[in-house]
Amino acid sequence: MWQKIKDSPYPVVLYGTGNAADRIIDQLEQRGIPIAGIFASDGFVRDRTFHGIPVISYDEAKARFAKMTVVLCFGSHLPQVIDRFAAIDREQELYAPDLPVTGEGLFTEAYAQSCRAKMEKVRSLLADEKSRQVWDDIMEYRLTGRLAPLLRCATPDEENWKLVCIGPDETYLDLGAYTGDTVQLFCSFTDSWQQIVAVEPESRNFRKLCRSAETLSDCTCLQLAVSDGPGRLPFSKGLGRGGAGGKGKITLVEADSIDNIVKNDCRKPPTLIKFDLEGEEGRVLRGGAQVLRQYRPKLILAAYHRIDDLWELPLQVLAINPSYRVYLRRSPCVPCWESNFYMV
Repeated sequence: MWQKIKDSPYPVVLYGTGNAADRIIDQLEQRGIPIAGIFASDGFVRDRTFHGIPVISYDEAKARFAKMTVVLCFGSHLPQVIDRFAAIDREQELYAPDLPVTGEGLFTEAYAQSCRAKMEKVRSLLADEKSRQVWDDIMEYRLTGRLAPLLRCATPDEENWKLVCIGPDETYLDLGAYTGDTVQLFCSFTDSWQQIVAVEPESRNFRKLCRSAETLSDCTCLQLAVSDGPGRLPFSKGLGRGGAGGKGKITLVEADSIDNIVKNDCRKPPTLIKFDLEGEEGRVLRGGAQVLRQYRPKLILAAYHRIDDLWELPLQVLAINPSYRVYLRRSPCVPCWESNFYMV
């Protein structure tokens, strides 16, 4: 992808500003790719510059450059924003670089080749043809940066969650419950359950989670980080879903493992666990090995935070308990966030 951008006959223009744009600019500068301009969505143009470059509107960019190589520098799950990306992609040569949410490295041809054995193993273990097609589309996107494979493999959460067959007697453990969105999604599938245990470390999100769960019976909210054992972890306040790892304003939060949470806070063993832990999924799985071996709960496991999550995480689960059937799905989002394994 980066070589395609460098070889493009059109001026390279960024769409969006912020942290992702900082990282993309760094990659472009490393490769000697000049930036001709930056545009933002109409409500975010204002009278400002970014990296010393005036931020203009898309219409102004078209008037100035006509044909452009557009590099997308932010993401969204909102349908109207994704439609906007697709509309620009039809008019211009648009790339949406695949940057890991956390951790280092880029998914390049050379990196893919170095991991090929593990990647081929995981693809062969996927339980249905749709999972394999989603895998192939994700890989095509990650190498090319183009929107088409990313858009064609997306299906709604409401459809994807049907893979775990939620029934009336679940004990649901939501790890990284945020403000309660996935708790509410779980409740949309059933009007009864044994218990919901929703775990969220960030204080503002936790307050919203508690308000969201006020009317739910048998719902326990824990302000806690999840790790491979008890302790205290650095956590960044006010970063929404992205608070783990100690960036921004740091506070220490209490942490514990799945095995201990199940022992201390679940009345019955969990039947369904959702993981969305901003790159800490591998560590958290280590702290839940006993639960996975003994009770084999269904799993919804985020697969997109780190560059190698897509193959390392399922291999880790299967090493703990090889009886899982593994499905892969993506919810609508650009770039390649919201890719999840559904393990049953």
